[in-house]
Amino acid sequence: MTNLNVERTLLGKILQNPDKVHSVIGYLKPAHFSSTQHKIIFSVFVELVEEGSEPGLISVTSKLSNEKNLEAVGGEDYLKELYKEEYAPDNLKDLADIMIKEHIVREAQQVGYGLLKLEDPESAEAYVVQSAQQLYDIAVGGSGLYTESISTILREEWESIKERLINPGISGISTGFDEYDMVLSGLNPTDLIIVAARPSQGKTSLAIRQMINIAKNNVPVLLFSYEMSKKQLSQRMVAMESGVGLQNIRTGAVTDDDLKKIKDVYLDISSYPIYIDSNMAASIGYVASTIRRYVTTHGVRVVFVDYLQLMTHDADNETKELGRITRALKMLAMELGITVVALSQLNRDVEGRDNKRPLLSDIRQSGRIEEDADVVTMIYRPAMYGKVDNDKEFLMELLVRKNRNGPTGTVRVYFNPTSVNVVQSLKEVL
Repeated sequence: MTNLNVERTLLGKILQNPDKVHSVIGYLKPAHFSSTQHKIIFSVFVELVEEGSEPGLISVTSKLSNEKNLEAVGGEDYLKELYKEEYAPDNLKDLADIMIKEHIVREAQQVGYGLLKLEDPESAEAYVVQSAQQLYDIAVGGSGLYTESISTILREEWESIKERLINPGISGISTGFDEYDMVLSGLNPTDLIIVAARPSQGKTSLAIRQMINIAKNNVPVLLFSYEMSKKQLSQRMVAMESGVGLQNIRTGAVTDDDLKKIKDVYLDISSYPIYIDSNMAASIGYVASTIRRYVTTHGVRVVFVDYLQLMTHDADNETKELGRITRALKMLAMELGITVVALSQLNRDVEGRDNKRPLLSDIRQSGRIEEDADVVTMIYRPAMYGKVDNDKEFLMELLVRKNRNGPTGTVRVYFNPTSVNVVQSLKEVL
């Protein structure tokens, strides 16, 4: 799909009024042109602007001549033809939009042709995942998405600093746990956060509690559950929000008052932007394409994965595969500007120590996970290791063992085993 008249019009109008190039520079790229000669001409426009000059007829002709590209674009006569032609009063940005849309169609068709030729079942999944990545790159603008000048980066950061001076507080999305937010400065874009614990310590409960808190502020979240069904997760959400015991909800042993509470929270939870995927056989390729789709279509900003070790399918190379998965999740967080919170199991070593508080080395297949993570939070509940004082019966310690961009430390929250809820203060449990 090409429209050479649109390309000619845009180039000609810039030659006639060189100062107008600034309305499309940085937005329109040479790759968006279908004609090779037009790509070369626009590349010269970009080079001249970067040198501090304007792309007028004389300067463009001179630069093309010096670069031995004048004949490749049709010579001086073609440039003069573009310059002298009378054009309709179209807005350059509108012309650029048309060209970008046509470029997307051309690139998408190329990906589609490749899929139509696909015959080998063995390579089908990998090729489809690769094609999904290509389509996403086409939609967001390709390779230029990742490259910015330091001046642009600093300008954006300066605006963020000024905003924080006006509205001091955390820079990221609140988890609903004030002390935890202050340590992490909230959940920040591009971060991979690992939450690790031994079984039955409350990893999933903590993740669901944070997920609900985030969604209550109208921030879309996506959960991949490899351990629980959608029904089990929804029961936990209702128990947390209503305060009715999870076991009572599961068995139907509820009072009329309980039933009213459950009905009320059902309506509330239904309105939250929470999305759940419970495909327990999902590969990292499936997860990646699903995340991209929900970021694009639903504006998802935080993704939870429960839990990492269940994503592996190769028992002989579990450590290597897990490293590949955590790297992929980190790259997705950076690429899409989202936060990924991944739950992880700890190995049994912690059980053999007098001090049961876990360390970074206790993460199963810890090397690559620790390396890729921006934050590693570990969960310790004293009550899981024998008789404790009353004030520690519900205590859950969040041990921030690694924080790439801030302090480490311990945050005290509380776990209610009846409603499987995690709360900020002891009085919310009692």
